[in-house]
Amino acid sequence: NGNAFLQGDYQAQGGSVDIKVAGFQAQSDFDNLFGKLTAAGVTKSIDYRSSQQGITVAAGTSVIAEHVKLSTDNGAITLAGTIKADANKDSRIELIAGDEVVLTDTAKLSAKTKTDKQGGKVLLSTTDTVHRGIKIAAGSDISVGNQAGENGEVVLTAPRLDTNNNGSDDSINITQVAGTVNG
Repeated sequence: NGNAFLQGDYQAQGGSVDIKVAGFQAQSDFDNLFGKLTAAGVTKSIDYRSSQQGITVAAGTSVIAEHVKLSTDNGAITLAGTIKADANKDSRIELIAGDEVVLTDTAKLSAKTKTDKQGGKVLLSTTDTVHRGIKIAAGSDISVGNQAGENGEVVLTAPRLDTNNNGSDDSINITQVAGTVNG
């Protein structure tokens, strides 16, 4: 139940970071954290897990690394900003939430590869049975191809639901898929 205060300059030169927290105190500091990680040279992977609250990547915020994983045990993931995981190979973005996963109309995800024979991978996953599950708004963009024109992979996982209460699952908790997928 302590606090961590990260101040000053950092240098990673191609490094990775794995952050596990109960929650983050202020949204502006959360967005600032990703800017500091990029400026420090964290380019391989960012794995950020919040056990007690949701994650919001605000419009104008960029998260950049070859593999980006944002996860919550309890709480939603809302992406209005950009996640860029373009890499020579094995580019991946994983958004895994205990509540809903929402890509707003300004959300941009890019997991393109340069030298791999296949494109990158994006996983949007929720265990939410109460809220909207997964929502991909019109205007959002997911890019997973490669330079040779090969396709990548976009995977959505959500619980099955019994929406008419007859004891049989008849739906999946994905409420909207209106964004653009390239590759």
